[in-house]
Formats: sequence, C-alpha cells, structure tokens
Amino acid sequence: MHTHGSHDGDLSEIRLAGFGGGTRLLGSRDNLRWATEFFSPALRSMSQAATTETVHAEIDSQRHLELHRRMHRGQTRRYNCFTLDGHFESFSGCASADGGLVIWLDTLSLMLCVNEARDVFHVIADSPEAKLRVGVMRVLREIATVRALRSGALPLHGAACVVSGVAVGFLGAKRAGKTTSLIHWLQTPRTRFLANDRFFVFHRDAAWFAQGMPTIVSVRTDTLRHFEALRRRLGDLPYRPSRTLAEVRSGRVQPTEPGDSVYLSQAQFLEITDRSAEIEAPVGILLFPERDDRLGNAEFESLPTLEGMNLLRSSLLSPGPRLATAEVFDREPRFEVSEEAVRETCHKLAASGFCHRYRQGVRTLASPATMPWDGSVSH
Repeated sequence: MHTHGSHDGDLSEIRLAGFGGGTRLLGSRDNLRWATEFFSPALRSMSQAATTETVHAEIDSQRHLELHRRMHRGQTRRYNCFTLDGHFESFSGCASADGGLVIWLDTLSLMLCVNEARDVFHVIADSPEAKLRVGVMRVLREIATVRALRSGALPLHGAACVVSGVAVGFLGAKRAGKTTSLIHWLQTPRTRFLANDRFFVFHRDAAWFAQGMPTIVSVRTDTLRHFEALRRRLGDLPYRPSRTLAEVRSGRVQPTEPGDSVYLSQAQFLEITDRSAEIEAPVGILLFPERDDRLGNAEFESLPTLEGMNLLRSSLLSPGPRLATAEVFDREPRFEVSEEAVRETCHKLAASGFCHRYRQGVRTLASPATMPWDGSVSH
C-alpha cells in the first residue's frame, strides 16, 4: 500500500472494484480495513484495478472549518446527494471557484469537496467523533450506483439471497416482511446472502442477474422475537455498523442502547447468521411477501405480467418513476432513464415469470423455507 501525508497520520490506499468500474480510496489503515470489510464482496479490494474516481477520507479540523466558512460565503442551495427510497437526500452547498462543489453533510458532521469532473471527492471530518466511515460508505455507494444506472441496471428496494445458485428477491412496501423473509431463508444451510436493502437487476447474455449493494442492515426487535438463536448471538457482542468485526470483538466497543431496531454492518449480519455472501446470481424468483398468521405453510402465487410489472415499478429504489443519478456524483449530470423505458424493463422482467405473491406468517417461520419449484432458473 502507498502512504500519503495527512493531518490524521499516514494515508494508505485501496482500490475497490465493482459495478463496472473501480474507485481508489485514500484513508487511515483502520478506516480502509473497515471499508474493505463493509463492501465485500460486491466491491472487491483489487490492488491492480483500474480506477475512475478517487475518494480521500481524512480528519482535518482546520480544513473542515475553512470549507464550512467558504460555503457560507458563497451562494448556497440544496444539492441532491444520496439515493434513498423515493427521493434524493439533499444537503446545503455551493459551487467553488474551480467549478467544483462544497457540500456540508451536516447530519454526519462532514464536509464534502467535489471537483468539477466529479472524479475526486474529499470527505473531511473535523474530529474523530464525526461519522467519517458512514460518510465514506455513502459516497462510495453512490459512485457505484451511478455506474450501475448508467450500465442499464434496474435498482430495486428489497432484500435478496441465493438458493441453489439462483437469486431470490423479497420486495414490497415497508414492514411487508422483506427482512423477516431474508432471515428465515438464511436459516437454510444452502442459502447465501446477496442484499438486505437494495439490489440491482440487469440483463446479460440473454438472462437476468441480481447483484447486491452493501448497506447498513436494520433488523427490528419485533423480527428478532421469531428467531431466538439470532437474538442470542446478537447479545454476545456489541455490534456496531461503523466498526470492523475485529474492533467489536476487542471488547473496547460500548454496546448501544436497545431500540426499535438493531443496526449492523453486512459483515456483522453474516457473522450472526453464519452465512457467506455472493456477488451476483441469476434471478430465480422475485417474491412480494404478505403476512397471514393463519397459514401453516407458505404459499406462492404466480403474478400476471401487468400486476408484476406494477409491483416492480413500485419497488424501485429511485427518486421517482424515472431513474436519475445524483448531481453531486455524476460527471455527466441530468442523466435519467425515462418512465417509459423503466416501464418496458419492468414489463420484460415480469413477463419472464419471476414475480410471485408470497404468503407467510408466524407459523410458517418455524419450517424451513422452500422454493415453489426445483430451483432451476427455467421454471
């Protein structure tokens, strides 16, 4: 690894490749270990990978203050930064003299400095207490999202696993049972993890594939009541999404107060479920969970093409019916996929027969999850 001078000690370098490109990340060794662990395997650490963007992560209180003052001296407005479910999260910022941007990520106590070409990003914390790792995660994830959208991938808000070599997706509105379904299916030894909150579907070599995008895993405490072994394992270590497994195992991390949900990194979630993760898999089935506690066995119902298409459109992880990239991270701004093109892609995916209604309940969680067919993609 190469080293670089910095206010917070020597900076090291890693290259994270995935979603059709690579990003060079400069930061402290501890932060790089966390980023490598957090994004694996979707963004793989590859020392010789070609890169198109560079992200600097550093603690520099003086520069943080200077950038903050510069922003408030300029003409500020809200800039779309991070893709969330149904909207962009925007932050206050201003254009800089060199054509770039200065953005104040106030909820993370970070400044984000972006060059005009949108290929160099400085994430600057004013102190070790700032949420530097979370900020870096969101920047790297948004860069990868831009790549995925520009390659024609469809972003879906849902969880996914891989069973017998094919991807099983769980889609639907909040509290539809996506995370519960994912945990249930991961109880089966042959199942591997793919995504917990967002994944992309794309067409390649006459087939549909799913690829997960790493993000923080949120598990409601209500869900944990159905999985006693999982709940016990969660109590063994003070899991924190902004810490590596080695850091939480060291005993120096204070446990967080229990709330409505438990938050984990993907690596920590894999640790407690005792599963590994896949980078991608051919799409096998896309399930839309519905809860029915009267059921003794889960039920599957193949959806008509039109209904499947509309449910897919309502499950997009995008700021609206058109797929757009965030202006702060796209070197070619105003990119978007029209609503008509999105509808056509969803129609093709639904017409392939992947979409099913999935009825389950408290009693069905006691039995192993099973496919409604033998697991081959040609169902």
